Amino acid sequence: MRSDNIIKREYPDRPISAVAAIIKYNSNLLLVKKNSKDDIWSFPGGAVELGETLEAALIREVLEETTINIEILSLVKNQNVIRFDENKKVKLHYVLSIYEGKYISGIPKFGDDVIDASWHKISDLNKLKLIDGAIDILDKYL
Repeated sequence: MRSDNIIKREYPDRPISAVAAIIKYNSNLLLVKKNSKDDIWSFPGGAVELGETLEAALIREVLEETTINIEILSLVKNQNVIRFDENKKVKLHYVLSIYEGKYISGIPKFGDDVIDASWHKISDLNKLKLIDGAIDILDKYL
């Protein structure tokens, strides 16, 4: 992310527009791990920058996080991700657009903002700790 376009992610003053991709390839799903402390896997993606379309943001974020090139196929769903602190103040609020992406090229390598990026067998997803809501999305999608 450019230094002149810093987004306040915790305790924001407005919702943050973000994107994520469900990318399947040969019975595998591309997942990323954002940090080591919670060991949670999620869909690649991130915040939309000023002047960027949702689709352009997603292509950029997937490439930055995984070195994978994708094509956007369709919107899967929009959802709010809102978390409150112990004082009931909004700690984070994302308006998340989740898309189906088609794998074009590349070998997953972790990049910007992630500590791991890899393909996971769809049949083995139940063995992973996935981000909240991922199972519901995948149950309807896969």
